[in-house]
Amino acid sequence: MIEQKTLSGRYSAAKSVGQTRIYNRRLVFSALQRHHSLSKAELARETNLTPQTIANIIDDLKAAHYVLEAGRRSAARGQPPVVIQIEKDSGYALGIRLDDKGYDIVISDLVGQIRFRDAGQVPQGEIEKIIQFTADACSAAIKKSRLPKKKFLGVGLVTPGPFDLVGPKSASPGAIPGFQFRNIADLLKSKIRLPVLLENDAAAAVLGEQHFGKAQGVQNLFYVFLAEGVGAGILWNGEIYRGATGNAGELGHLIVYPGGRDCYCGNAGCLGQYLSIASLRTYLLENGITIRSQADIDALVLEGNKQVAAWLDIAADAFLLAIATVENLLEPEMIMLGGTASPKLLNELGKRLTRLLPTICSRNGHSGVILGSNLRENIAHGAATIPIIAATTPNPMVFTNGEVLSLPGLAR
Repeated sequence: MIEQKTLSGRYSAAKSVGQTRIYNRRLVFSALQRHHSLSKAELARETNLTPQTIANIIDDLKAAHYVLEAGRRSAARGQPPVVIQIEKDSGYALGIRLDDKGYDIVISDLVGQIRFRDAGQVPQGEIEKIIQFTADACSAAIKKSRLPKKKFLGVGLVTPGPFDLVGPKSASPGAIPGFQFRNIADLLKSKIRLPVLLENDAAAAVLGEQHFGKAQGVQNLFYVFLAEGVGAGILWNGEIYRGATGNAGELGHLIVYPGGRDCYCGNAGCLGQYLSIASLRTYLLENGITIRSQADIDALVLEGNKQVAAWLDIAADAFLLAIATVENLLEPEMIMLGGTASPKLLNELGKRLTRLLPTICSRNGHSGVILGSNLRENIAHGAATIPIIAATTPNPMVFTNGEVLSLPGLAR
């Protein structure tokens, strides 16, 4: 197969006829994913491949039932062109968002339509028990979906970061108790007999928004992921930006108040000490209120609890400082707020983010924060895109754990 870099699935230049065929096929498939339907002439222009190469690739994909001719498009003159589309039922992928409290599962077809969804709580216990539970949940979802398992490209598993490297091509979630330095992707793969690709939840949220949500067509996105902690997913020039070891986006450790509250990282005044569910829990406990679940937070928000409102004001002030830094440093097209925190809480926080500081973005007219779409389900949907990206795009910037995914039934 084509050469891969460590951790990511980015492909280098093809080095043989077979590799060139695979690379060109991915170019064509990726173009169809972006535009939904294209004629052969449009595919040639989009990919810079010759008409004969396009014709050969389409013939291969049609023979394997990955694309179909979807009629003719009306034309101003001449013969109307035949339109090519992806056959949505030619493959599927399962995405699962997993943390130490719960899971969300989405099954997607090759054009991104959700074919099945599920959610539930995760039992406490040893990692082997949790992995077996997760495998059973994935297998049950595939069975309930009534979609043939042989057509599943793989599983996208997303968890909170940061990740610890456990080998040259694999990582493990450092934020989940018991998962540190364990190759959970391989452990899950051994149970469900499908390739498993691991990703952090913020990056999966970015993929969900990029492919199905409010960031379609956006090339530079900064996604603030509010959960037990706070992190970020970064889309840069249309691709996930990862940093040297895959842990870029640790927004929670951006210092907003030098000399402020002590952080477990060893610094003081980090954003996560003011903006995170952990900081909300601590603040409420100091004021005599104990929260045990998201439902507790929702109830307090709905009743207009003064302590929650006070925390929201503190969190918003810290967040506004962080936004100014991000806008001046990166100048993203869009900053989005989402995560696994309560949608009601996120909405109330969003209302307080109107007092924006002057930045390069505000001078250019695209400053501000918008709320993400579908939130938790969108993260799982983003997870489901990971195996599809890995199998069908020429430069799939996803963790691969050493896996090489491809569309089955096609000649190498």
